Amino acid sequence: MFILEDDHIRASFLHPNYKKLRGATKTQIKSCHGYYRDLVLPATMGDDLVRSDKDTCEPPSKKNKFMLQLMEKNETVKEPCMSEIDCYNALTVEEEYTNPLSFWQQQHIQLAYPTLYRLAKRTFAVPCSSVAVERQFSAA
Repeated sequence: MFILEDDHIRASFLHPNYKKLRGATKTQIKSCHGYYRDLVLPATMGDDLVRSDKDTCEPPSKKNKFMLQLMEKNETVKEPCMSEIDCYNALTVEEEYTNPLSFWQQQHIQLAYPTLYRLAKRTFAVPCSSVAVERQFSAA
């Protein structure tokens, strides 16, 4: 039986194929999401780091002319802002990635999730085992 540590859960979350964390418990999932929320949206910062899909995918809309603004009686309801974590969770991945770094190396992914991209680079840069080093040592 495997024991999944918090670091394993966090690394699985950054892998696009395993981001739903199906093998983890609810407390592990909440802990993982809370950890990344604290890194992405520090409590000392305002809402300026929050990114919504509308801001990243569409250009700004034209402003209504003055008379149209006066005649329009409907109030615009602002959509709730989604964090980088929520946008990443909502992302659907069409292809299977064997290497998570190939997913994070795509330019549009880097622009959409800049903080998660930096965390993924830092997480997946660590080798999984020391087999390569041991083989080089044995060969020498």
